[in-house]
Amino acid sequence: MEVKILRYSMTNALGTNHLIDENSQVGILTNPAYAAAIGAGTDWVMLNGRNDPTAHTEFAVSQSTTDVDITEMMEVSDNMLEAMIEASSNLGALNKRIEMQNDFVKDLQDTQDRGVGRMVDSNLDIASSRLRAVEAQRSLTISALSIANSQPLTMLSLLQ
Repeated sequence: MEVKILRYSMTNALGTNHLIDENSQVGILTNPAYAAAIGAGTDWVMLNGRNDPTAHTEFAVSQSTTDVDITEMMEVSDNMLEAMIEASSNLGALNKRIEMQNDFVKDLQDTQDRGVGRMVDSNLDIASSRLRAVEAQRSLTISALSIANSQPLTMLSLLQ
């Protein structure tokens, strides 16, 4: 039997591999690369990481927000949503793969248990047959001794 390691990668084209990065760089919601990918003039992020809460410009709408800002925020959020859908799809596929491997291992263990059970049953059958043969041999020996003891003269004449 061979055991293989299941390797997976949750990175995408922008290098992100999780939703939020505490250092505000590589999480899907904290990565300014989504804004740069659409050519936005602002480094928009959904959230800043807690280790650097002012690193980038978080989505916010105020009196001074322009139409361009809103358009950029919407495009960035669409790209982030696509990345989250891709990440969740990858996690779902990985989960299914792990479930399939888990089912395979369970089936393999069940098959091994049945095989061992059959071997034990076979060994018990052989041992039972040997026991019956020994019991038959003992019974015949006792019968022969009983006959010999009951008629010693007959046995003596047979031996002369």
